[in-house]
Amino acid sequence: MNVIITGNQSFCKYPNLTSTRYAKNPVAATDALIRYDEEMALLEQIIVKSQFPIKTVLSSSGPGLDQAVERWAGSKQLKVKRFKPLWVKDGQRNKKAGFEKLAEMIQAADAAIVILGSEPDKRSLSIIRDMRKKGKPLFVSNLPTLKVDLKS
Repeated sequence: MNVIITGNQSFCKYPNLTSTRYAKNPVAATDALIRYDEEMALLEQIIVKSQFPIKTVLSSSGPGLDQAVERWAGSKQLKVKRFKPLWVKDGQRNKKAGFEKLAEMIQAADAAIVILGSEPDKRSLSIIRDMRKKGKPLFVSNLPTLKVDLKS
């Protein structure tokens, strides 16, 4: 099954450990890595809970969550198909590039997993709306309501 896994881009954002903030404060760097590991565990729980038999992950190759999903797919030996917007088309700036990319992803998708933060972004809401319109399976998860049990 080809599955879009997307949502809040600040979720699962790998910390830039070369930044001054972390270079001067190893405790903050350690905390950031622990938080990242916790978020990756939560990502795994969300994907498993969807119960979609994923064969290929469809990714928009953005920062944060998209990169984390690609890492997760690699750890599971799953294929990743990247969809990148064509920002310049016929020598002109293409203002519709993001929407065109989403339309391609939705067309190629058999299902979608959308992870929403406290303030859902337009892209996530657009994917939810379009997947519902097409009658394709959709799993939506709200981050604030989920808890991670790292002991199990």
